[in-house]
Amino acid sequence: MKYKSIFALILLSIAFTRLSVAQISKINQDDIKIKAPFEIPVFKVPNFEHCKNYDIRDFGARQGDKESTTTAIAKAIVLATTSGGNIIIPPGEWSTKAIHLKSNVNLHVSAGATLLFSGDPKDYLPAVHSSWEGLECYNYSPLIYAYEATNVAITGKGTIKADLTVWEKWFPRPKPHMESIKNLYNWAQEGMPVEQRLMVNDTSNLRPQFIQFNRCQHVRVEDIKIRNSPFWTLHLYLTKDALIRGIDIYAHGHNNDGIDPEMSQNVLIENCVFDQGMMLLP
Repeated sequence: MKYKSIFALILLSIAFTRLSVAQISKINQDDIKIKAPFEIPVFKVPNFEHCKNYDIRDFGARQGDKESTTTAIAKAIVLATTSGGNIIIPPGEWSTKAIHLKSNVNLHVSAGATLLFSGDPKDYLPAVHSSWEGLECYNYSPLIYAYEATNVAITGKGTIKADLTVWEKWFPRPKPHMESIKNLYNWAQEGMPVEQRLMVNDTSNLRPQFIQFNRCQHVRVEDIKIRNSPFWTLHLYLTKDALIRGIDIYAHGHNNDGIDPEMSQNVLIENCVFDQGMMLLP
Protein backbone atom coordinates (compact mmCIF):
# COMPACT_ATOMS: atom_id res chain seq x y z
CA MET A 1 0.00 0.00 0.00
CA LYS A 2 2.85 2.33 0.87
CA TYR A 3 4.53 1.77 -2.51
CA LYS A 4 1.25 2.33 -4.36
CA SER A 5 0.86 5.68 -2.61
CA ILE A 6 4.39 6.74 -3.54
CA PHE A 7 3.81 5.66 -7.15
CA ALA A 8 0.57 7.64 -7.29
CA LEU A 9 2.33 10.74 -5.97
CA ILE A 10 5.04 10.39 -8.61
CA LEU A 11 2.42 10.12 -11.37
CA LEU A 12 0.58 13.15 -9.99
CA SER A 13 3.83 15.13 -9.88
CA ILE A 14 4.65 14.22 -13.48
CA ALA A 15 1.14 15.14 -14.61
CA PHE A 16 1.32 18.50 -12.84
CA THR A 17 4.72 19.24 -14.39
CA ARG A 18 3.40 18.41 -17.86
CA LEU A 19 0.35 20.59 -17.27
CA SER A 20 2.52 23.51 -16.18
CA VAL A 21 4.74 23.17 -19.25
CA ALA A 22 1.68 22.90 -21.50
CA GLN A 23 0.17 26.03 -19.98
CA ILE A 24 3.34 28.04 -20.44
CA SER A 25 3.71 26.72 -23.99
CA LYS A 26 0.57 28.69 -24.92
CA ILE A 27 2.98 31.59 -25.37
CA ASN A 28 4.04 31.12 -28.98
CA GLN A 29 7.12 32.83 -30.33
CA ASP A 30 7.33 34.63 -33.66
CA ASP A 31 10.55 34.54 -35.67
CA ILE A 32 11.87 38.01 -36.50
CA LYS A 33 13.99 38.16 -39.64
CA ILE A 34 15.75 41.39 -40.57
CA LYS A 35 17.14 42.27 -43.98
CA ALA A 36 20.28 44.35 -43.50
CA PRO A 37 23.64 44.94 -45.24
CA PHE A 38 25.21 42.94 -42.43
CA GLU A 39 24.34 39.65 -40.78
CA ILE A 40 21.66 39.73 -38.08
CA PRO A 41 20.51 36.48 -36.48
CA VAL A 42 16.87 35.45 -36.54
CA PHE A 43 15.41 36.06 -33.09
CA LYS A 44 12.13 35.35 -31.34
CA VAL A 45 9.53 37.51 -29.61
CA PRO A 46 6.46 36.37 -27.68
CA ASN A 47 2.99 35.98 -29.15
CA PHE A 48 0.23 35.95 -26.51
CA GLU A 49 -2.67 35.36 -28.92
CA HIS A 50 -3.63 32.02 -27.36
CA CYS A 51 -2.99 32.95 -23.74
CA LYS A 52 -5.59 33.50 -21.05
CA ASN A 53 -7.00 37.00 -20.54
CA TYR A 54 -7.08 38.64 -17.11
CA ASP A 55 -9.46 41.62 -17.06
CA ILE A 56 -8.38 44.00 -14.29
CA ARG A 57 -12.05 44.64 -13.38
CA ASP A 58 -12.26 41.05 -12.19
CA PHE A 59 -9.56 41.89 -9.64
CA GLY A 60 -11.29 44.98 -8.26
CA ALA A 61 -9.99 47.78 -10.49
CA ARG A 62 -12.16 50.92 -10.50
CA GLN A 63 -11.87 53.92 -12.79
CA GLY A 64 -10.50 57.00 -11.05
CA ASP A 65 -9.11 54.94 -8.15
CA LYS A 66 -5.37 54.43 -8.53
CA GLU A 67 -5.15 52.28 -5.40
CA SER A 68 -7.65 49.65 -6.55
CA THR A 69 -6.33 49.65 -10.12
CA THR A 70 -2.69 49.29 -9.05
CA THR A 71 -3.57 46.41 -6.74
CA ALA A 72 -5.73 44.72 -9.39
CA ILE A 73 -2.99 44.88 -12.02
CA ALA A 74 -0.42 43.45 -9.59
CA LYS A 75 -2.73 40.55 -8.67
CA ALA A 76 -3.41 39.77 -12.31
CA ILE A 77 0.31 39.78 -13.11
CA VAL A 78 1.02 37.25 -10.35
CA LEU A 79 -1.52 34.84 -11.84
CA ALA A 80 -0.50 35.42 -15.45
CA THR A 81 3.22 34.89 -14.93
CA THR A 82 2.75 31.24 -13.91
CA SER A 83 1.18 30.15 -17.20
CA GLY A 84 1.31 33.14 -19.53
CA GLY A 85 -1.44 35.69 -19.89
CA ASN A 86 -2.77 39.03 -21.12
CA ILE A 87 -3.48 41.71 -18.52
CA ILE A 88 -6.48 43.42 -20.10
CA ILE A 89 -6.95 47.15 -19.58
CA PRO A 90 -10.54 47.68 -20.81
CA PRO A 91 -11.93 50.89 -22.38
CA GLY A 92 -12.04 53.89 -20.06
CA GLU A 93 -9.46 55.87 -18.09
CA TRP A 94 -7.64 53.93 -15.38
CA SER A 95 -5.35 55.69 -12.90
CA THR A 96 -2.41 53.71 -11.59
CA LYS A 97 0.93 53.78 -9.80
CA ALA A 98 4.02 51.93 -11.05
CA ILE A 99 3.48 48.65 -12.89
CA HIS A 100 6.13 45.93 -12.56
CA LEU A 101 5.84 43.36 -15.33
CA LYS A 102 7.09 39.80 -14.95
CA SER A 103 7.96 36.93 -17.28
CA ASN A 104 5.20 35.50 -19.50
CA VAL A 105 3.03 38.62 -19.17
CA ASN A 106 1.51 40.91 -21.79
CA LEU A 107 0.08 44.24 -20.66
CA HIS A 108 -2.70 44.75 -23.22
CA VAL A 109 -4.21 48.24 -23.39
CA SER A 110 -7.47 47.91 -25.31
CA ALA A 111 -8.71 50.39 -27.90
CA GLY A 112 -10.48 53.19 -26.08
CA ALA A 113 -8.50 52.60 -22.88
CA THR A 114 -6.13 55.07 -21.24
CA LEU A 115 -3.77 53.95 -18.51
CA LEU A 116 -2.99 57.18 -16.64
CA PHE A 117 0.12 57.08 -14.47
CA SER A 118 0.22 59.09 -11.26
CA GLY A 119 2.30 62.26 -11.11
CA ASP A 120 3.29 61.68 -7.47
CA PRO A 121 6.94 60.52 -7.16
CA LYS A 122 6.06 58.62 -3.96
CA ASP A 123 4.01 56.25 -6.12
CA TYR A 124 7.26 55.03 -7.70
CA LEU A 125 8.93 53.94 -4.47
CA PRO A 126 10.64 51.85 -3.24
CA ALA A 127 13.61 52.54 -5.47
CA VAL A 128 14.53 49.91 -8.06
CA HIS A 129 17.69 48.86 -9.87
CA SER A 130 17.72 51.26 -12.80
CA SER A 131 20.11 53.62 -14.57
CA TRP A 132 20.52 57.31 -15.30
CA GLU A 133 22.08 58.11 -18.67
CA GLY A 134 24.25 55.00 -18.61
CA LEU A 135 25.05 54.95 -14.91
CA GLU A 136 23.43 52.23 -12.83
CA CYS A 137 21.78 53.26 -9.59
CA TYR A 138 18.70 52.80 -7.45
CA ASN A 139 16.15 55.39 -8.50
CA TYR A 140 12.41 55.92 -8.70
CA SER A 141 10.78 53.02 -10.50
CA PRO A 142 10.07 53.54 -14.20
CA LEU A 143 6.33 53.88 -14.68
CA ILE A 144 6.32 50.48 -16.41
CA TYR A 145 9.26 48.34 -15.31
CA ALA A 146 10.46 44.83 -16.13
CA TYR A 147 13.64 43.40 -14.61
CA GLU A 148 15.20 40.13 -15.76
CA ALA A 149 11.92 39.11 -17.41
CA THR A 150 11.53 36.72 -20.34
CA ASN A 151 8.59 36.74 -22.77
CA VAL A 152 7.15 40.10 -21.82
CA ALA A 153 5.07 42.52 -23.87
CA ILE A 154 3.01 45.70 -24.01
CA THR A 155 0.40 45.71 -26.77
CA GLY A 156 -2.97 47.12 -27.80
CA LYS A 157 -4.55 50.09 -29.56
CA GLY A 158 -5.00 52.05 -26.34
CA THR A 159 -2.99 54.83 -24.69
CA ILE A 160 -0.57 54.98 -21.80
CA LYS A 161 -0.11 58.47 -20.43
CA ALA A 162 1.99 60.14 -17.75
CA ASP A 163 0.65 62.89 -15.50
CA LEU A 164 3.45 65.48 -15.54
CA THR A 165 2.13 67.62 -12.67
CA VAL A 166 5.27 67.10 -10.57
CA TRP A 167 7.73 65.74 -13.12
CA GLU A 168 7.68 68.92 -15.20
CA LYS A 169 8.73 70.87 -12.12
CA TRP A 170 11.85 68.69 -12.14
CA PHE A 171 12.76 69.59 -15.73
CA PRO A 172 15.08 72.44 -14.65
CA ARG A 173 18.52 71.32 -13.45
CA PRO A 174 19.42 73.37 -10.36
CA LYS A 175 22.75 73.05 -8.57
CA PRO A 176 21.65 70.35 -6.03
CA HIS A 177 20.44 68.19 -8.93
CA MET A 178 23.72 68.61 -10.80
CA GLU A 179 25.67 67.80 -7.63
CA SER A 180 23.73 64.56 -7.29
CA ILE A 181 24.60 63.59 -10.86
CA LYS A 182 28.25 64.44 -10.18
CA ASN A 183 28.16 62.19 -7.12
CA LEU A 184 26.69 59.37 -9.20
CA TYR A 185 29.48 59.69 -11.78
CA ASN A 186 32.10 59.61 -9.02
CA TRP A 187 30.49 56.60 -7.32
CA ALA A 188 30.44 54.69 -10.59
CA GLN A 189 34.08 55.54 -11.28
CA GLU A 190 35.07 54.42 -7.79
CA GLY A 191 33.22 51.14 -8.21
CA MET A 192 30.69 51.71 -5.45
CA PRO A 193 28.16 48.82 -5.37
CA VAL A 194 25.01 49.75 -7.28
CA GLU A 195 22.85 48.99 -4.24
CA GLN A 196 24.52 51.88 -2.42
CA ARG A 197 23.91 54.44 -5.18
CA LEU A 198 20.55 55.56 -3.85
CA MET A 199 19.23 58.54 -5.81
CA VAL A 200 15.83 59.09 -4.20
CA ASN A 201 16.09 62.08 -1.90
CA ASP A 202 14.84 65.65 -1.74
CA THR A 203 17.48 67.12 -4.06
CA SER A 204 18.49 64.58 -6.73
CA ASN A 205 15.21 64.76 -8.69
CA LEU A 206 16.31 62.09 -11.16
CA ARG A 207 13.17 61.51 -13.19
CA PRO A 208 12.35 57.89 -14.07
CA GLN A 209 11.90 56.48 -17.55
CA PHE A 210 8.35 55.84 -18.73
CA ILE A 211 9.05 52.24 -19.80
CA GLN A 212 12.19 50.28 -18.99
CA PHE A 213 13.03 46.70 -19.90
CA ASN A 214 16.10 46.00 -17.79
CA ARG A 215 18.06 42.82 -18.55
CA CYS A 216 15.09 41.25 -20.34
CA GLN A 217 14.81 38.82 -23.25
CA HIS A 218 12.09 38.21 -25.87
CA VAL A 219 10.29 41.56 -25.67
CA ARG A 220 7.39 42.88 -27.75
CA VAL A 221 5.96 46.43 -27.73
CA GLU A 222 3.34 46.93 -30.41
CA ASP A 223 0.63 49.39 -31.49
CA ILE A 224 0.28 51.37 -28.26
CA LYS A 225 0.15 55.16 -28.02
CA ILE A 226 2.45 56.80 -25.47
CA ARG A 227 1.68 60.33 -24.30
CA ASN A 228 4.05 62.40 -22.14
CA SER A 229 7.01 61.03 -20.24
CA PRO A 230 8.96 62.09 -17.15
CA PHE A 231 12.29 61.23 -18.84
CA TRP A 232 13.30 58.77 -21.57
CA THR A 233 10.19 57.23 -23.10
CA LEU A 234 11.10 53.62 -23.96
CA HIS A 235 14.38 52.32 -22.56
CA LEU A 236 15.80 48.91 -23.46
CA TYR A 237 18.73 48.30 -21.12
CA LEU A 238 20.94 45.22 -21.50
CA THR A 239 18.00 43.60 -23.26
CA LYS A 240 18.06 40.99 -26.02
CA ASP A 241 15.58 40.09 -28.79
CA ALA A 242 13.08 42.95 -28.90
CA LEU A 243 10.45 44.04 -31.41
CA ILE A 244 9.13 47.61 -31.28
CA ARG A 245 6.45 47.99 -33.95
CA GLY A 246 3.71 50.45 -34.80
CA ILE A 247 3.85 52.54 -31.64
CA ASP A 248 3.01 56.26 -31.52
CA ILE A 249 4.99 58.50 -29.15
CA TYR A 250 4.17 62.11 -28.31
CA ALA A 251 6.34 63.60 -25.57
CA HIS A 252 7.62 67.18 -25.46
CA GLY A 253 9.24 67.27 -22.03
CA HIS A 254 12.92 67.59 -21.14
CA ASN A 255 15.10 64.63 -22.26
CA ASN A 256 12.10 62.86 -23.77
CA ASP A 257 14.10 60.53 -26.02
CA GLY A 258 11.80 58.27 -28.03
CA ILE A 259 13.56 54.90 -27.83
CA ASP A 260 16.92 54.16 -26.21
CA PRO A 261 18.17 50.62 -26.98
CA GLU A 262 21.13 50.93 -24.61
CA MET A 263 23.64 48.07 -24.69
CA SER A 264 20.96 45.83 -26.18
CA GLN A 265 21.09 43.15 -28.89
CA ASN A 266 18.79 42.10 -31.73
CA VAL A 267 16.33 44.99 -31.72
CA LEU A 268 13.92 45.73 -34.58
CA ILE A 269 12.13 49.10 -34.57
CA GLU A 270 9.69 49.65 -37.44
CA ASN A 271 6.59 51.60 -38.53
CA CYS A 272 6.64 53.90 -35.50
CA VAL A 273 5.56 57.54 -35.19
CA PHE A 274 7.64 59.93 -33.09
CA ASP A 275 6.83 63.49 -32.01
CA GLN A 276 9.36 64.45 -29.35
CA GLY A 277 12.81 65.95 -28.90
CA MET A 278 14.97 63.03 -29.99
CA MET A 279 13.63 60.03 -31.87
CA LEU A 280 16.17 57.28 -31.31
CA LEU A 281 19.45 56.97 -29.44
CA PRO A 282 21.52 53.78 -29.85
